Amino acid sequence: MTSPGSGDNEERGEPMRPGKKAALFQVTLTASALTQILAALSCFLGAFVLPWTFPVFQGLSTVVLVLLGCLMLAMGLANLLLGRHVTRLMARVGKRSRVVIPREGVGYLAIMLALAVGAMLGQKNTPLLVFGMMAGPFILNGWVVYSMLKKVSVSRTIPSRAAAGQAVNVQVSVRNDKLLLASHLLEVKDQINSSDADEAEARVTFVRVPPRAERVSRYQIRFSRRGRYTFGPARVSSRFPMGIGERGQLLSETNELIVHPSTGRLLPAWKQQQRELAEASRTSRIQAGVFDDEFHRIREYRDDDNPRSIHWRSTARRGILMTREYHQNRRADSFVLLHLPDDSGWLEEDSEAAISVAATMCVDQTRA
Repeated sequence: MTSPGSGDNEERGEPMRPGKKAALFQVTLTASALTQILAALSCFLGAFVLPWTFPVFQGLSTVVLVLLGCLMLAMGLANLLLGRHVTRLMARVGKRSRVVIPREGVGYLAIMLALAVGAMLGQKNTPLLVFGMMAGPFILNGWVVYSMLKKVSVSRTIPSRAAAGQAVNVQVSVRNDKLLLASHLLEVKDQINSSDADEAEARVTFVRVPPRAERVSRYQIRFSRRGRYTFGPARVSSRFPMGIGERGQLLSETNELIVHPSTGRLLPAWKQQQRELAEASRTSRIQAGVFDDEFHRIREYRDDDNPRSIHWRSTARRGILMTREYHQNRRADSFVLLHLPDDSGWLEEDSEAAISVAATMCVDQTRA
């Protein structure tokens, strides 16, 4: 679900829908994975080129380079496919910072690699010069990205309650405690997981957070079904200024929200039938008292009291008119019984609809 941003902030969220399971293998190109893959390619290239240029590297040296390249390639592919799980594992052991290479950075590094390989094979200095000129901005971008997330903290505020089908707002706050340097293009990715392994991701972008200041934004999410949902862990990242490198930090803080069944409105005919049944059950019971109310006490008779409520025994004993006083009894007890069959033909949607109707009846009774 997309909501318009306010001020310098852009907010985006996705609705929780059943059946969106978390995938085991999710490709995440991190700096470590890319470095390992490039190291493997360098080993393979060295095993192929060095024996032609330097005959002394033939034999065992070639085998060692090939084995080392296979090892680095296996590590890079494992990091590439299991990157998200590795990130969570690293967060548990205390390391929460990670560098990711986006597609723009991959293209930038591919050009640099092509220049380096061309310079080695062609023994030309011009490609190496261009390679060095491109390496400078890449290193500078990495330093700036690292500075963007220093002394930056993120917190979220979730609503106290929510119902299925209801859109709720989640507030995200980012604080920059640096003295002089502002943080630019901070993106907060918040994970929302349910007890049924459903997963969604919401994103909030902060264009600029001044030094020693705090910025607040929010995203909107709609839960399609009831259940227990966990917000977090969240990840804050930045690609400023060139977008060829991304550094992120994983925030382990989590919040839990219980989403109640959706409720609707009962039809007037249903309410009328409920009142008639209540009146019928009330008149069928034998209650003490003139007005079918609860007896409270005996007090002195007043001019506006009903003469039928005079208590003659107390009047004779005390010598003055005494009357019974009653308090109105308008309490109505309701019992809602819900039985969900175990039949395989009974659909889960039917169970959710029945639970929603029962919840609507309970809510309507509390409002009465």
